[in-house]
Formats: sequence, C-alpha cells, structure tokens
Amino acid sequence: MSTSAVETPANGIAGTTVAALLLAAAQAPLGSTMIAVALPAISKSLDSDIGLVTSLAVTSYLIVNIIGQSPGGKLGDVLGHLPTARIGMLLFAIGAGVGVFATSLPLLVVSRCTMGLGGALVVPSTIALLRTHVPEARRGRIFGLVGSTMSLSAAIGPPLGGEL
Repeated sequence: MSTSAVETPANGIAGTTVAALLLAAAQAPLGSTMIAVALPAISKSLDSDIGLVTSLAVTSYLIVNIIGQSPGGKLGDVLGHLPTARIGMLLFAIGAGVGVFATSLPLLVVSRCTMGLGGALVVPSTIALLRTHVPEARRGRIFGLVGSTMSLSAAIGPPLGGEL
C-alpha cells in the first residue's frame, strides 16, 4: 500500500483496505481446510493411498504454516509488512497453481508447503498492518472481525473445496 492507499494511523484506513487485508489473512485457514473434500479424488488421480495423501497434504501445509509464522512476522519487521504480505500472497498463489497441476505426491507436498509458507508470511503481516493503521478506538472491533473472518474461512473451506 502506498501512502495514498493507507491513511495515517490517526485517521485510520479505508474500509476497502481492511476488507482486502481480511481476505488476504483468510487465505491461510481456507487453504488448510478446502482440500479436505478433494482428498479421495486426489489420492485416486495420484494412484496413492488416501491415508498417505491426507497425512502428507494436510500435515505438510499445517506444519510449515505454524512453524513459519514467527519467522514470517520477523521478516515483516525487517522488510516491511506490506512487501512481506505481497510475497506471501505470491507464494500462496504459486503453491496453489502448482498443486492444481501436480502429477505426483511429492509435487503436491511441495505445493502445499509453498502455500503454507505463503500463509505464514501473510497472516502476521496483515495483523501488523491492521495494528499499525487502525486507530486504537477501533482495534478491538477490527481484531474481532479478523478472528471471525479467519474462523469463517476455515469453516467454509470444505464446502467451497467441494464446489471447486
């Protein structure tokens, strides 16, 4: 966000910017749950055991995402939160794109790890951007909205994944 896209912390940020940051942060929990309904089809297309596919595809994403969040937050402190969020979204998109066309289980695991790393960069950066640019009087409401949005995105993951 350039200085024209983000107002000063005293004035707060526009609602569209908050919505964009919430959508960015929602990608991490959405990415972790939307694969669930596709696992039988994925295991069949990869000619692999469903237990193995489930274990590797889900666990690899979650482990990389969880372990990467602290270093992702530090990277945001060093590089800037917006550039780090952008890098995270790019990694997430690349991982998702590779995953769609994965023809082997190892490639699917690499794609899921890339998505997990992207989410690990996005979430702490979006939280930091909101903390920095939302006036103190509105922070409680905004962070409640962050929690609700992330919970909702995890909940709609399986139905959305089923439709896709």
